[in-house]
Amino acid sequence: MTVALTRPEMTRDAFMAWARQQSGKYEFDGRIPLAMTRVTYAHAEICQNIYAALRARLQGGPFRVVGPDSAILTAGSSVRCPDAVVTGTRPPADSYVIPDPVIVFEVSSPSTWPTDSVIKAREYQGVPTILRYVMIETSGVGLLVLSRKQGSDAWTAEALLSADH
Repeated sequence: MTVALTRPEMTRDAFMAWARQQSGKYEFDGRIPLAMTRVTYAHAEICQNIYAALRARLQGGPFRVVGPDSAILTAGSSVRCPDAVVTGTRPPADSYVIPDPVIVFEVSSPSTWPTDSVIKAREYQGVPTILRYVMIETSGVGLLVLSRKQGSDAWTAEALLSADH
């Protein structure tokens, strides 16, 4: 089998400069910009619940929740815009890149689940400060939590379902 090798169509630095000039929201897969679609009501409601719960829980401490217009520089050369991020490091006011993410939340639809659960999981695993990656389903009542101990490279997975399911 022959496989054609391709060069990146855009570098991460070029993407970051380009993205600042755009009116829409984009992620970068290491080669090309990917337009982010509008979210559904269910997606927006789940995100609001995440923000409210985390703000209440993190109040008064060193950590804060940000998103969804913020970005994370992932392993390799990707730039991802998760639905919510917990960080203990305040970025410069003019930056949209979140330094030192600790927990990352993606609200997944059936169409985004393959990317969120495989590609993004691998990219987030390469960021040493990320200790948890939480994927929440919009089409069901469940979530998948990938966790690791600080200093470890290996994820452990825990699937959580509502008591009704």
